[in-house]
Amino acid sequence: MALGYVVIGFSVAATAYALGMNTANVLGMQMFVYAGTSQLIGTKLLAAGASLMAVIATTFIVNLRHLLMSSSLAPHLQALKPWQLAAFTASLSDEAFALHSTTFASGRSQSRAELFTVNLVLHAAWLSGALGAIFLQMDESYLQTFGLDYAPSAMFIALLALLSRDSMQRLIMVFCGAFSVVLVRLGVGPESVLISTIAGASLGTWIESWTSKKSSLQSLV
Repeated sequence: MALGYVVIGFSVAATAYALGMNTANVLGMQMFVYAGTSQLIGTKLLAAGASLMAVIATTFIVNLRHLLMSSSLAPHLQALKPWQLAAFTASLSDEAFALHSTTFASGRSQSRAELFTVNLVLHAAWLSGALGAIFLQMDESYLQTFGLDYAPSAMFIALLALLSRDSMQRLIMVFCGAFSVVLVRLGVGPESVLISTIAGASLGTWIESWTSKKSSLQSLV
């Protein structure tokens, strides 16, 4: 996963360079924003002359999925102090969430050291990719030249495979993906990810509830 982050960090930094951002701005976004999609959208909005509030509002909507991720992990993080929770969530990414979720789902707990090591290793890989782009002064045209533009998609496919444990989860994954594509085709923006996630989670909850009630009735009969 860290190797994939090197490539993604490189691609985000290279894209920012191509849109006219300087070295300090690129490094600042990699360190403090640390969200590939938001960084790409933010840099393109800035390059297009959008207002600061428009950039903040857009990236806020895009990153609303972190509310769902944090809620999912919250029951397993009750031993952390408030400042530790703040540090953990500040370094939480989609891939780190997937790794933590897989571990917790297996029934194994994680120590504070392991929790933070996973997040920090991925963040360090992200920064190393950006430093590579800065040092080599490369823009996004190099991504297609070396075939690196497919790396983010490949990593997310691998994450889905890791998280898929039964037919129900695979069904919800397919539904969310298809629904998100439909929303995008209808003109919905980045918030299509959040909408499809909520719709998929609701569908999965309803199916599990219906299946449980059906099993209960059959046992009574």
